[in-house]
Amino acid sequence: MYKNKNKTNHIPLKYQSRGIKNLMLLITLQELMSNHGILFLEEPEQNLEPFMQRKIIKK
Repeated sequence: MYKNKNKTNHIPLKYQSRGIKNLMLLITLQELMSNHGILFLEEPEQNLEPFMQRKIIKK
């Protein structure tokens, strides 16, 4: 599940766009691998807005 900004409405992940689903996966992988490895991404631009691409690369 994904909560919106005001944390009142729950939006099931199955109703989210592919971009949101990919972003959630990347965030999860990033947290799991935080200090334990390297994450290689093929075509990170796929389904992610440029703003989100930059945020991921900076981390």
